[in-house]
Amino acid sequence: MEEGYPGALTATVTYTLTHSNELRLEYAAATDKPTIVNLTNHSYFNLAGDGQGTILDHELTIMADRYTPVDDTLIPTGEIASVRGTVMDFTRATAIGARIKDVPGPRPAATTTITSSRTAAASSPCRQPSASRSRAA
Repeated sequence: MEEGYPGALTATVTYTLTHSNELRLEYAAATDKPTIVNLTNHSYFNLAGDGQGTILDHELTIMADRYTPVDDTLIPTGEIASVRGTVMDFTRATAIGARIKDVPGPRPAATTTITSSRTAAASSPCRQPSASRSRAA
């Protein structure tokens, strides 16, 4: 019973770099008793290279149609909201920094959960900015 939760938990995460340059993370968990589990990842990658500026010009696509808004203390409100027309809408390639100043709440607000009704085969590529774009310093 770790942290007071019932049962033993075994979890695995598989990182796969596909031939299409997609990084896929697949999570699996098993318990021997009913319990709560919420696996996540907070890794960030600068595709321009170490020390080469920020990730704000990187273009991100997330094939998700809903997210869970958070309150002022970054706790999920319980609502499952549509991403359409919000700062959380990355259904089309969008620079990460394009709307970052519009994200409500304290910084950093990167703790929002993105959810999808689409199949697991949907990809979420993140591309390095093209050579013609300027990089944020």
